[in-house]
Amino acid sequence: MSAFKILLAVLIGLLIIIVGLAVSPQVPMATGMPHPEFGTNILIAPNNIDQESHTRWMGYLYGLGIIGVFWTFITIGTRKKGKKTVMFRWVAACFIIYIIVYTMMTRSHWSYTEHNGSDFIFSMPAPTAWMIYGMWFIPIIITLAFVVFFEKAVISDEEITEFESFIQSRTDS
Repeated sequence: MSAFKILLAVLIGLLIIIVGLAVSPQVPMATGMPHPEFGTNILIAPNNIDQESHTRWMGYLYGLGIIGVFWTFITIGTRKKGKKTVMFRWVAACFIIYIIVYTMMTRSHWSYTEHNGSDFIFSMPAPTAWMIYGMWFIPIIITLAFVVFFEKAVISDEEITEFESFIQSRTDS
């Protein structure tokens, strides 16, 4: 299956999730009400959308869909003349790790809200720690793969020279 068909499927999946959330039952009092002590300056919400199973899972699936869009665009950039390059393996491995870390971050957030915020990693709430120490580094590794393998995988010096000569021949005529 081509990357563009995968992209279309992921986008249709995201649309289905949005429609599913639009027609699903709303979480009562999720948008907040005036704080009893501070009045209308601060709103508090007695119910959290994470307490409802359907919003939890649809939010998780939506996040996977966004990662899927990101992965598809990066994968398109790792191809040369329609074929996978050496960068493809790096990118695929990074995205597998990215999905695992995203899943762990989401599960720790669900646990954190169920246990009233008692989980900490390196003096940070567990979901925040997963985001900073896990999710943040993977795009850097993908970027480094592009920097290191770009000339070998995407465009070589010979191809740049050939392109420049083509442009020069077009401007001379």
